[in-house]
Amino acid sequence: MLLYHFVARDNDAWDEPVDQVFPELFPVAKYGFLGVEIFFVISGFVILLSAEGRKPIAFIASRVSRVYPAYWAGVILTSLLLLFLWPAGKDISIAQSLINLTMLQEVFDVPHVDGVYWTLWAELRFYVLVFGLITIGLTRAVALAVAVLWPPIAAIFQRLNSDVVDMIFMPEQAPLFCMGIIIYLLVKQPRNFVLWATLAVNWVFSVFQTNGGTRLGAQSNTDDALNPIIIALVLGVGASAICAFALTRLNRVRARWMTVLGLMTYPLYLIHEHWGWWMLTNLQSVPNWIALCLATFGVLLIAWLINVLIEKPIGPRMRKILNRHLAALVTAGSEPRKSA
Repeated sequence: MLLYHFVARDNDAWDEPVDQVFPELFPVAKYGFLGVEIFFVISGFVILLSAEGRKPIAFIASRVSRVYPAYWAGVILTSLLLLFLWPAGKDISIAQSLINLTMLQEVFDVPHVDGVYWTLWAELRFYVLVFGLITIGLTRAVALAVAVLWPPIAAIFQRLNSDVVDMIFMPEQAPLFCMGIIIYLLVKQPRNFVLWATLAVNWVFSVFQTNGGTRLGAQSNTDDALNPIIIALVLGVGASAICAFALTRLNRVRARWMTVLGLMTYPLYLIHEHWGWWMLTNLQSVPNWIALCLATFGVLLIAWLINVLIEKPIGPRMRKILNRHLAALVTAGSEPRKSA
């Protein structure tokens, strides 16, 4: 995604058209938007795995404490950049930034401070779905039913051409999340034909949906054609890689550098776009490769600081507080009223 936004997506950070900055890299980097699609598959797997055996309160506390601290830091840092340090980068307002802090800006039809936030809104809606499943009883049968029914039902309602209906059913993301759900189910039943068949069908659905609106949006952002076959192959290879790490001995691989990079991925995603473009704008006097390396190092440093200074100290404390106070609310609500 970082390379996609730096050297493929149309931007004014360079002193020449972005497709001419790294002509040898552009044909590959323009498919970087598919990193988000693969992320949704990973999320479907990881969130179901984290929800296993958890009560609704614990799930809420876990997700909120994991997602919001870094997100708040990202919104604040990007807002400060665009409001005061680099107002030419994007026209935003303080009110817009405040609404963005809730992660519910799309509900109020308020633009994202940073365009990458749209994926977090999709994630948040998926969390609501999983929360509902936990509440009614998240069993393997229920998870399989969701993976089988959600994508085609979402596609049916997609024909209404309603933004509100699409916001609820997420037709473009549904098969991707469901691929992750199926991989989660495959962990305990890796030889189950029905699960593999369902995974394959959802891959077909995801190829169809991604080659629809998502591909057209990416073509508009890069001003270049995107091959539907390559998109299908990337989605297939991505899902296969996740299967390999989830279902084979590769899941035993442990390395500190992998853990560090994994922890930095989320804050890096949140801040790399506009901060990276600002850095590239100020590095136009140096060779392009050096500028790219320096900007990449710069956003990695910011991401590391967010993880060390925000996520690590705040996340666990926030989870404990939410668990305690949400449990208190439920307990107070279930106590019988005392008669006068």
